Amino acid sequence: MKRRYFPAILIGLASATACLPAYSGETQVSGFLRAAGAITTGDTPYLERIDKNGNTGDSHFGLNISRQVNDNLKVAGQLYAGGAEGGEYTMALDWAFATLNLSEGLDVMLGKIKFPNLMVSDYVDVGIAYPWVRAPQEVYSFEAAGNPNMSLESFVGGSIMYQSYMGDFDYSAQLYAGEHNVETGGTLSKMVGAKLVLSNDMFALHGGYNQHMPEGTKEENGTLAEKNGKTVSSYSLGVKANYQNAVVYSEYVKGSVEGMSSLDATGMYVTLGYRLGSVLPHFTYSTLDAEEGQSSMTGGIKYQMDTSSTLKLDITQVTPDEEDSFNVISVAYDVVF
Repeated sequence: MKRRYFPAILIGLASATACLPAYSGETQVSGFLRAAGAITTGDTPYLERIDKNGNTGDSHFGLNISRQVNDNLKVAGQLYAGGAEGGEYTMALDWAFATLNLSEGLDVMLGKIKFPNLMVSDYVDVGIAYPWVRAPQEVYSFEAAGNPNMSLESFVGGSIMYQSYMGDFDYSAQLYAGEHNVETGGTLSKMVGAKLVLSNDMFALHGGYNQHMPEGTKEENGTLAEKNGKTVSSYSLGVKANYQNAVVYSEYVKGSVEGMSSLDATGMYVTLGYRLGSVLPHFTYSTLDAEEGQSSMTGGIKYQMDTSSTLKLDITQVTPDEEDSFNVISVAYDVVF
């Protein structure tokens, strides 16, 4: 069997470098772009920004720069501009790290690293890589309604990964440690975590663990500040399968806060799709069982225009706990270059 380390796809794409050509020693530049819009029928803005007037905040642009310094050292970074509303973008260094190859299949990464734990968290900005306009928010919302952070954007620190194969299966094991700065103030410190992946040509099984301790954090509703000095932990299990034209995504994540059972949160979703040529119709059911929980159902279509671009339409019915349901209509054009 030819060695085909699957993380070259998952981790490479996760860093948005799936669109990079083979390294040859020179500096490589590539990126991705999303033009998107959404509108809701609800009276309260969805994700605090999508309202009845429409919103373009899902639009973004990423530029990747990478260089193979020598046979054992690679350096890469990404500039990300997002939050586009009315034409304004905020540019930031999304991630930047060095990868040192210690031996065959064993790498150490140091710097600002994309959060790896969930199935699409390390390439969540590269919309061409998954079926939805936005990943199911019951699991992937960074706000998480003030509950345990089950999905983060990045962390500053280090990671060690081993990847190999056994028979028809590829596998990887990743350990990491560091901290995450919170935009509203404070730090998620003492962060440690692990990710395990097992896959073959038809499926991938993901397992993850993360824990951290908020320090000096603030939030308007006060729930994040309540966690200061307490250990926040989360466990995740995900599966992705492709069989002939059928596609399945599913994840389960459970988060908890030390000594605060009222902030326990459990998120999950199941996505089923079926390819019809270049069109992928799909349906997703998601639920978040938490202090401010909700469920949702999404019907969508992903049209693969060519190998570098897709056009998507999602219609989502969101049902918050103890509130009326409302609909969110989202469209997105994604391209990698």
